[in-house]
Amino acid sequence: KIFFFNDTATTEIYTLSLHDALPIYERFPDAQIHLVTTPEGGAAYAFHTAVHEIHYYDKKGEDKSLRALFALGKLLRGQSYDLLICPHRSFRSGLLAQLTRCRVRVGYLNSFAGLFMTRTVRRDMTQHEVRRLAELLKPIGIDPKGTPVRSHFPVIPQAAHAAFRLLQTVGVGR
Repeated sequence: KIFFFNDTATTEIYTLSLHDALPIYERFPDAQIHLVTTPEGGAAYAFHTAVHEIHYYDKKGEDKSLRALFALGKLLRGQSYDLLICPHRSFRSGLLAQLTRCRVRVGYLNSFAGLFMTRTVRRDMTQHEVRRLAELLKPIGIDPKGTPVRSHFPVIPQAAHAAFRLLQTVGVGR
């Protein structure tokens, strides 16, 4: 099982690219990808074929206490993950990664979360965010160089129609 820690909407979009653009399934053909996301971000993953299970964490709402963080850590520890990839840099994200007791935790060296990682890469601010995320795969034997970056973002038909209607109300698509 592979676990991605995502707690912000922008990283969720980029991490969707990470799932699809890079050969994770070639390296780990039987992988089950799980992730943590915000309640708001969960809808983005509801129909994503790469995601097997979603765990919700509302760090600014009902889950902002340390008790909630430790409870989530205990829940995730019970999943027995083989690999955890943490693109976040905060101490809280690193602590949650540690609480999972996953033996292979990959994150950024130059961050507070990096203190809790077992394998790290330097976060290169001269690169686009998608490329920086791709670098997190190097410590697990996937070289992202030369891999075309593409994104697949599945949209349910009802959401597409609602978005189209909304755009029409402001004069787009007439």
